[in-house]
Amino acid sequence: MSYINPLNTPAYTNNVNAVANTMGIKESNNDTPLESNKLSFFSSAQETMQTLGQSVLGKDNIVDWEAKGLKIDDKTIELAYEQMSLGLQELGGKAGKVSFNPHQIVKSLQDVPEWFNEEQQKSIDSIQDPVVKQRFQAGELFASTIATNPSKQKSVDSYLSVYNS
Repeated sequence: MSYINPLNTPAYTNNVNAVANTMGIKESNNDTPLESNKLSFFSSAQETMQTLGQSVLGKDNIVDWEAKGLKIDDKTIELAYEQMSLGLQELGGKAGKVSFNPHQIVKSLQDVPEWFNEEQQKSIDSIQDPVVKQRFQAGELFASTIATNPSKQKSVDSYLSVYNS
């Protein structure tokens, strides 16, 4: 799969810095706000991808799986990051949520033991949202759902209009 890493673009860096400035986040070396192209959140794009990919899979899940003998490799974590990116793109800036199917993400690149499949089925059975449940039963890696509450979308639109002005 080929993709452009959005973390290596000036637009991404400027957006992250704008959000950081709005939040009052400062560089660690001094008290001035973050300046263009100076990110102190992560040391590299690879570290960012690893951290966000692990978050998609669930850091506690990874610890549990590895304690049971299932080592999660870097390619799987990279795929998890890619699914996060695709899920957010699918929302298209609208208010909503993205749910991830961490077991299916792992299974798509790695051989897994039977206990892992059983754990996945229990996880899917516990999902309350019927759209997410159906998509995960079909083996999809993520499910994004748009908020049906118009006030949430209005809040997002208001934020974006202020942010983009």
